[in-house]
Amino acid sequence: TGPTASGKSALLLALLGEMTQLEGQLLMHKDASRVGADGLSHTIAYAAQAPWLRHQSIRANILFGAPLDESRHAAVLDACALRPDLAVLEDGDSTEIGARGVSLSGGQKARVALARAVYARSRYVLLDDPLSAVDSHTARALFENLLMGPLLQGRTVILVTHHVDLVLPGAHYL
Repeated sequence: TGPTASGKSALLLALLGEMTQLEGQLLMHKDASRVGADGLSHTIAYAAQAPWLRHQSIRANILFGAPLDESRHAAVLDACALRPDLAVLEDGDSTEIGARGVSLSGGQKARVALARAVYARSRYVLLDDPLSAVDSHTARALFENLLMGPLLQGRTVILVTHHVDLVLPGAHYL
């Protein structure tokens, strides 16, 4: 957490190798493709502060080329609070988004991008302020059902947020 322009997003970009390295060494895991006994690979899933989506179905945006695991997909939809949104779309998660499809709100886009990061079987998950684009009720649901839920257990999650009171009740910062 921290004030605007304090380097929160820059930290995540540095972890992704997207910042210019001025000095020091970058140490990489020797076998990033290795999958552990828990089914997680030594890779990074990232949900950017400004979410981007492909002009495909919502499901294709979440799976992002990974095979469909129906129960995992269902759990991700629930944890990312996408079920109410999908219920009003005629084709549910098969709905095309973008130029030839429906337009999503900023909060819906953020939750689809968040769902993609959570669905990925990556050991490391970087979340750049995923709660900023949603209302307080949805932010609370995401915190309780996703961030504190089983889908992120056993994974290293780095969360950038300005919702300090939500994630650290009673906390105050300058």
